[in-house]
Amino acid sequence: KGVCYDWAALFAIMARYVGVESYVHTGILRIGTWTGHHGWTVLRIQGKDYIFDAQQDWRLKEKYGAATYEYFGIPKNAWYDYTPEAAVNAARDKGFLPLTADRTRIANITAEASRSGTVEGTGAYPWGAEVTLTTVGERPLVGWYNSRGQLLGVEETCTVTAEGDQKLYALFEGDYFVDVSENAWYYNDMCQAVDQGLIYGNTPCLFAPEGGMTRAMLAAVLARAAGADTEAAEACSFHDVDQSAWYAEAVNWAYANGVVYGETETRFNPMGKVTREQAASMLMRYLESRGVEIAAEENVAGFADSEKISSYAKEAISKAKAAGILAGYTDGTVRPRETITRAEGTSLLMRVVRYAA
Repeated sequence: KGVCYDWAALFAIMARYVGVESYVHTGILRIGTWTGHHGWTVLRIQGKDYIFDAQQDWRLKEKYGAATYEYFGIPKNAWYDYTPEAAVNAARDKGFLPLTADRTRIANITAEASRSGTVEGTGAYPWGAEVTLTTVGERPLVGWYNSRGQLLGVEETCTVTAEGDQKLYALFEGDYFVDVSENAWYYNDMCQAVDQGLIYGNTPCLFAPEGGMTRAMLAAVLARAAGADTEAAEACSFHDVDQSAWYAEAVNWAYANGVVYGETETRFNPMGKVTREQAASMLMRYLESRGVEIAAEENVAGFADSEKISSYAKEAISKAKAAGILAGYTDGTVRPRETITRAEGTSLLMRVVRYAA
């Protein structure tokens, strides 16, 4: 699936693969009374250009149930007219390699370093080449990691074979993660949460701040904040909580202590993303389980979108607002059903921890 340009590019690639000179052109297409900007393929056969419009032909197949090839080798006529953008197409044509040109398969090797250093040696390399990357930093290197978080080495240099695009990460001593700037609004909260062992990265080098906070994650960080003996908690009755899963004991503890409820009596939905109103409810229940009471009347009328707050969450949001744990946005909304990110969840967690201290 794609727009007209994608269909044209794919057809051009296929044509070139079998040795037919081809180009992607754009311009104005008129079909009957319809006119619009469009992209198509031009095949140059024995010095003459022929228009091939794969997208339009596919639409006819959908309409008639079979390919009619009406839009292959199209001449100008009274019914449809292709008017190319001459200057744009001429410049684009120059970017196509001749069919007889030598082609080298390329792999892109990129790297990202944490704030205390940089990486040298990245770029596009011939397939199969040995590529050596070097770190330059003020602090010692902790290690090189791949996108899955696997440790590749701890030396200042790292050598990889250019077989497919690869991205590496270099983490320096004293830095928390590669993907978190010290200027990030949540940076201090994240540092405190990591230092206290309340939250971990998705990998040793990536925090994934914009990733979603799941119900299982929030249960786990609250259990850690409580210093709970999660092993002692009785197994919950939710059918979708595998008792061998990393989060099971935390969910057991949170459910037993009234911190979390299920979406139904048998379904917890551990991998479901936490909404703002769910987070407020779980956090307020957590404080109550720790013996911390927040005196606040149920009052959400001050939020421009208060009608969107679920009835079960109104009291919790009122308390979270009164305690300075959950605030509205500059437009006056609280957006109760929007999901929270890992960065937002970490910040909310640390506000609760400080409030309970």
